[in-house]
Amino acid sequence: MFTNKLISLCFSVVFYLNIHAQNNAIQGIGGSFFVLPKGKALAINYSYRNNFKDVGNGNSISLTIAPSVAFHYDFVSREQFLIEAPILFSYNVGYMSTSSSKNDLGFFIGAGAGLHYLQHYGLGYGPEYFIGIRGELANKPIELRANYHQDLFSVTSDLISVHLNFLLTR
Repeated sequence: MFTNKLISLCFSVVFYLNIHAQNNAIQGIGGSFFVLPKGKALAINYSYRNNFKDVGNGNSISLTIAPSVAFHYDFVSREQFLIEAPILFSYNVGYMSTSSSKNDLGFFIGAGAGLHYLQHYGLGYGPEYFIGIRGELANKPIELRANYHQDLFSVTSDLISVHLNFLLTR
């Protein structure tokens, strides 16, 4: 029940932002790798980034929503289902940091807040920190991001994840 509401909320926010900020929106889809309390998981990841402040020199500040969904199986606690839903603020430099950026490589760093739900453990939430790079692979824009999600109440566990997204808009 809760997971359906969380997924619905993420898609509603993305839909709203997509309607109201189309000129600054960059979307991506890809895969994620999570280190879980008892094992590891591969996930599908969607990202939506809206640059809301151009700070000059081709740099920007943006808001990113990047939900991930994973299924994984471990022999101790059976199969598990994971949803991660962070809202992140980032400082972007270089490649794709603004629509006028001409750089071939860029990076970003930031922080935000995230929720994650892990079956058999429950709901966790807390701050999330990340760093990443953007560039091209076979003339297609990509980004590679590493996240650390701290669970403030240790209901589940802190999560470490790596995300590779193919950016759909330029």
